[in-house]
Amino acid sequence: MRFLVDAQLPRAFAAWLSQQGHDALTVGAQIEPILRDAQVITLAGIRVLDVHGTIVATTGGDPGLSMAALPEAQHALAGEYLSLMRQRGTQRPSPPLDSISRGSRIRVAVAVAVAVPIPVGDRVIGAATLLRTPGNIWQALCGKRRELAWAGAALLLTVLGLSLLTAVTIGGPVRAVTRQARRAARGKSGAVVPLKHPGTRDIAELSHNVAAMARTLEERARYIRDFAAHVSHEFKTPLAAILGTVELLRDHAATMNPEERERFLALLESDAER
Repeated sequence: MRFLVDAQLPRAFAAWLSQQGHDALTVGAQIEPILRDAQVITLAGIRVLDVHGTIVATTGGDPGLSMAALPEAQHALAGEYLSLMRQRGTQRPSPPLDSISRGSRIRVAVAVAVAVPIPVGDRVIGAATLLRTPGNIWQALCGKRRELAWAGAALLLTVLGLSLLTAVTIGGPVRAVTRQARRAARGKSGAVVPLKHPGTRDIAELSHNVAAMARTLEERARYIRDFAAHVSHEFKTPLAAILGTVELLRDHAATMNPEERERFLALLESDAER
């Protein structure tokens, strides 16, 4: 675009100045194909102004209008390069929300490096302005599709990594605790012990508490078993003596004298009281 301003436009305007009878719009029409070729690359609206700020060549279909009141035109016609952002002056209805370009009320004025004077010798014979609005969100996404694809792949790998880490640090220890609880439920003694590699602090605390609970239940079960064995032993001794005495009396009561019968009856009473 700088080449367009430095070479193509000055020659066309020099030709116009040397032929005083030609109309500026006629000369502008001759350079509009150059502007349209540049628009294909820049995707911007390009306007060429005469020395009075009137549009003589454009890609936007508004020749003959004056841009003399705009700051970029004033600076360019004064021989200065200018870059600025200006608010749109449009009465069109608001565009859809998915359009960043149309939704913004800011238009970027870029006249072949924003606003560029067109000099011939020591004179400024005109100016070129370039107006470029931001692309919409779909254009931005399309332009960044490779970066978005890499970002999506990185996100997917991150999710897979977190899932694997969760399975190793949480799922594995929880399943180990579950297996220990099942063995304890089947009556295996010492089946529940704290995990060597719990993975996380919470799982370590859970494993420790489950092991402590299992030890408490085993100790209570052992106490009940020992108590039952002791009670059973204490019942067996007097019952065996009572059964032996009853059997002896049944067999020999008729041949016993009163003193012997009384002694065996006293034994029965003693064992019963025991």
